[in-house]
Amino acid sequence: MERQKIIAVGGEGKILEQLEDLFNESAVEVQVVRDPQDALSLIATFPLELVLVEHPLADASIAEFIAEVREKASGDPDVVIVSDEAALTELLESVGDRAPVISCGEPASFRARVAAHLQSWPERPKRLMVRMQVKVGEAGVDRLAQTENLSEAGVLIRTKNRIPVGSEVDLELSLPERTGAIRVSGRVVRHAEAGRGGVHGLGIAFTRLDNEAAERLHEYLEHSLARALA
Repeated sequence: MERQKIIAVGGEGKILEQLEDLFNESAVEVQVVRDPQDALSLIATFPLELVLVEHPLADASIAEFIAEVREKASGDPDVVIVSDEAALTELLESVGDRAPVISCGEPASFRARVAAHLQSWPERPKRLMVRMQVKVGEAGVDRLAQTENLSEAGVLIRTKNRIPVGSEVDLELSLPERTGAIRVSGRVVRHAEAGRGGVHGLGIAFTRLDNEAAERLHEYLEHSLARALA
């Protein structure tokens, strides 16, 4: 199983002190990042399951940080805020329902809630970092784009056209190695940070692909991933 990735942001390392053995026992790859801007750069680059945020953050408000995570995240990670008991009331008022807030002052309860997050994650579809041409059809207009990574559940593409989140799109993926193109339908679920030249990253979750397309995509990914690990 692919190791799930989480980031612990800010604070003085309290999260790892209380959870290090729990992380070691789980299929989890954890990275601690003190600076919120550095964390956002990583969050925009790598698919994550969980962002643990220690209150307070240096030079950033928790509410603004959460909003940027929702906008820039590569994937749809859970966000959990951890705080000392003394700051909980004020923090809950500022954050509202944007993310759950839990106290790290009671280690047993804190560990149990994080453990529940770890146990609830399904095995993440394996992603292949691959560049291939893709034709994107939206509102009757076809555009050419390039994939950044690909899985059986969806694709991250790079394009100069910013298609709104929630838009339904038709995709034609040009699989290499003489396997030909496959056609699938999907929904734009996120925007990644724009890169150089105004190129946008669009995360698209597949919503419809027929059995033949699903089988060909599975075989292509399995073959490519096995070769990459050889």
